[in-house]
Amino acid sequence: MGQVYLARTPGDRPIVVKVVRSEFAHDEEFRRRFAQEVEAAQRVGGFHTAQVVDADIEADPPWVATAHIPAPSLEQVLQDQGPLGSSALESLFSGLAEGLEAIHACGLVHRDLKPGNVLMAEDGPRIIDFGIARALDAGSATVTGQVIGTLAYMSPEQVQEHSVGPASDVFSLGTVMATAATGSNPFDAATMAATVLRIISPAPSVETLPARLRPLVEACWQNDPKLRPTPHEIVTSFEGENTARPLVGSETAFSSARSERQEMDTTEVQASPPFGKTKVAPPKVTAGARHGRSLRLFLLVAASAVLIASSIHWAFLSEDDDSVPEFTPDTVIDLHEGLREDVDEDRVHHDISAADLSPDADLLATADSVHVRRGITREEAHDYYARLLDSETGEEVVVRQGGEDPAFIDVTFTSEGDPIGLQRTPEVHRLWDISTGEALLTLDSQEESIGTLDSRPESTDFLTDGSDGDLHLWDGSSGERIDTFSTEGRLNSPLFSPDGSTLATGSGTGVLLWDVDTGAITTIDLEEGGGGPMAFSADGELFATAPRDDHVHLWDAVSGELETRIPTYTDSFYTRNFGDPEAIRSLTFSPDGSLLATGQDDSNVRLWDISNGTHTSTLVGRDERSLTSVFFGVGGETLISSDSARSVQMWTLP
Repeated sequence: MGQVYLARTPGDRPIVVKVVRSEFAHDEEFRRRFAQEVEAAQRVGGFHTAQVVDADIEADPPWVATAHIPAPSLEQVLQDQGPLGSSALESLFSGLAEGLEAIHACGLVHRDLKPGNVLMAEDGPRIIDFGIARALDAGSATVTGQVIGTLAYMSPEQVQEHSVGPASDVFSLGTVMATAATGSNPFDAATMAATVLRIISPAPSVETLPARLRPLVEACWQNDPKLRPTPHEIVTSFEGENTARPLVGSETAFSSARSERQEMDTTEVQASPPFGKTKVAPPKVTAGARHGRSLRLFLLVAASAVLIASSIHWAFLSEDDDSVPEFTPDTVIDLHEGLREDVDEDRVHHDISAADLSPDADLLATADSVHVRRGITREEAHDYYARLLDSETGEEVVVRQGGEDPAFIDVTFTSEGDPIGLQRTPEVHRLWDISTGEALLTLDSQEESIGTLDSRPESTDFLTDGSDGDLHLWDGSSGERIDTFSTEGRLNSPLFSPDGSTLATGSGTGVLLWDVDTGAITTIDLEEGGGGPMAFSADGELFATAPRDDHVHLWDAVSGELETRIPTYTDSFYTRNFGDPEAIRSLTFSPDGSLLATGQDDSNVRLWDISNGTHTSTLVGRDERSLTSVFFGVGGETLISSDSARSVQMWTLP
């Protein structure tokens, strides 16, 4: 939501300046949360967090400057060096507890304590990111349906949307310590529902933790917040221990992490009572304790029953938000109507492999095919077509049939509006002008294999991705190769920006943005994996990706920095927690940049307001077919989609 700069004061002291991006600076709710973060950090002070040096919440854009802490996060340390050793863990535990004690003393609950929000400074851990902290005197219950925090580090009361107090941070502290000791979060699971169930169930085994810390972590994980220790009690439990422990952020603590973990696994350490006289030592199981456990088990079963009943209700009775309007298409065009009607439907496969809209949005080009499976008295057959349709009426303007061999596999338009169809045969790859039937370029398939193509705006150039994994830029007039873009990995799905200056291409687990003229590269790393559709906004400032994690990611097309993530799953309990990811097959921006349209596996198109990420309407498709292409028509007043079977659908937008 902002940009972070490393700067220096006039006195040459290093500081970190966080500046809110202009598009969020005018959002009153965002300003309120930003001011809350600054105020929270100021109240806690600099010993336990990054001290606020100066801030201007009313500026345009707002900014805050904090002291620079030259230290990695706990998350980075665990990724780079593995689990911490026992001495480093004890320093971390007491240091974080002391930090939480200071936070709670200011009337705050952090609500998102996790390894990424802990800086491993030389003089002890610093807790950062108070962006979702809440003042105790302002009420601590969440807004209904809005759970705030990072799921795997939440407390039971957080995931169940109950009142959240300081004890919630203590539960999260136990999870952070277990993660630091083992390298993985014990509550993390494959789905959100499974993670929630682990959090509200009896605490997991912590046998791999150092014996000295085990009862502390178990106490932090008490399901009843009132039974958890306070941060002060945790700090007190370490008093009288070896005061020469290495500091949390020191080189000694981290360099010995692995060796100490190995020693810990083979050395028996006697655990002392963690809280002196205020807490009991490792307990005997008495009749009263058994009764208490039975009561807790009964309550857990009852709560689980309520949760399951609610899940069933949400899963099947609230598939979509009723407030989101739905619209059926005004026009549905069956491209293969009347074709192969003499063959049983289950023996025929229809496909629209590609579609593109002309620069003036008047024409829609499609590449489609009909495949007839072999039968006892029938040979296998393939028919391929390239078509031009009037984007306003859906009427066919031109139809080119490729026959058996010259399979049309892709279509595009030049910047001048000429439609190009890509044909592929075992011997050659050929580009045709669909309007005239003229061959524009022929390539030997043995030397150059083309998978997809895209034309460069404002020129006759076009781009292909080849079997060698590289991208090749061609002169459409002469048919000569102009340039080649290559890296060590395979490149695919080339896409030009609206002005033709930038080329986006998939690469492994991310996206590369090439400056076509200078060759400079900006890399976008996608944590959930590469692939998936991409799109530029009409002004070229935003770049959208859909990397298979139920979100569309919006990036700054120049810097490659993440602007925001829009959740695009169907909003029901089932799809949020149990359903498979709703794969996005295509996406596009409206001409004015205010809306994003996503085409998904269920044949529906969903429209999203980019300014706030809300789902504004659903355009209902047919037959639950995956959508291969989605386009806005002239002026953004219509929307056109093609599906993976045989139809083109058109909606007039409200």
